Amino acid sequence: MWISSFHIAHSNAGLIYAIRNRTCRYLMANNLQGSRIRVLFSNEIGKTAAWIGGACIEKTDALGNSLGAQPVSITANGKREFRLQPGEKRYSDPIPVAVQPGEMLALRIYFPKKTVPGVICGDYASRSLPGNHCDDIPFQTDEQQDLVPRLMHLPYEVCFKLFKSLEVDTDDPIPVLSAIGDSITASCAWFEPLRKRLYESYPGQIACGNTGIAGGRLLKDTPKQFGEMFGQAGVHRFERDVLSVAGISHVIFALGTNDIGYPGHIEKKAPMPTVEEFLQAYGTLAARCRERKIRSAYLSIFPRDDSFQSPLLEQRRLKINRALENSGLFDYCVNAEDALRDPNGVGCRAEYVNTDKLHLNEQGGKIVAGQFDLERLLGRE
Repeated sequence: MWISSFHIAHSNAGLIYAIRNRTCRYLMANNLQGSRIRVLFSNEIGKTAAWIGGACIEKTDALGNSLGAQPVSITANGKREFRLQPGEKRYSDPIPVAVQPGEMLALRIYFPKKTVPGVICGDYASRSLPGNHCDDIPFQTDEQQDLVPRLMHLPYEVCFKLFKSLEVDTDDPIPVLSAIGDSITASCAWFEPLRKRLYESYPGQIACGNTGIAGGRLLKDTPKQFGEMFGQAGVHRFERDVLSVAGISHVIFALGTNDIGYPGHIEKKAPMPTVEEFLQAYGTLAARCRERKIRSAYLSIFPRDDSFQSPLLEQRRLKINRALENSGLFDYCVNAEDALRDPNGVGCRAEYVNTDKLHLNEQGGKIVAGQFDLERLLGRE
């Protein structure tokens, strides 16, 4: 039975570096046991064909360092090199690599031609010097191009291109959780400590994926001036990014701050969405979950004190949170705003957020992750 051990979402985004004639290396945390694995490659949202010139996978230590073994080659239909047409996704052939809970895996992909589809920080992936370095031991990074992710402390979730999911062939069905959100989720500040709590508490019993997209919204797609950089609205991408995940059983909804933040700023003439619009949209998504017997959780929209803040935004944020928490739409609601709020202001405590006064830092992320009752989240109470 194929179960997703690690999955992400894509947007059509490219920032600084074009990936061409480079080998990128991506890290993945695994909490499943199985005798073999496979990789789902995706060009679902791509506008042009995308080439993979080679791929392989290896086990690493907890920090992502190579263990010295030869990486295992990955093929699709028996071929190491293949092309993904626009809109196409393709599974690799089964890979004879046995995995255990607690292991880290590193996927290497060689991109012979310019490749864009991925996530918003996809250009920040750890990358090699020019050429195909899939089989090198150890993997040598281009120190100059690898500087950006190290300086920005970017999590591995935000760097993938053309990869969608790592699946493990398990003996029994294992619950799979997906967190769909915006950059506050995609940055992994709260998601990574929550995943660590889940994996430490339930080894081999739960798998997690982060389907956050920076700039993403619940109700609307990317604002026109940004092309497709921030992806489709949550109501539009939910089927592709969450419901299609192999073994999906649990969802955390964490969208909304950009819906109320963009009007009057990025979208100067757009009206701020109403509480009723949020209830309708989340009602539709929650109903989809119930149809599939997927357990849903709502994570409240956090306080903010950035340049988008206004009395109207704060009033609407509070009303939306209370309405959704009292709606009965979700199986579990997590109110993290009380733990984050600055008692002397409208935003989060300064020690919990970055200098933009919106995104959580490591300490703030741990505070949010600690608000989750794991038994209630998983429905084991």
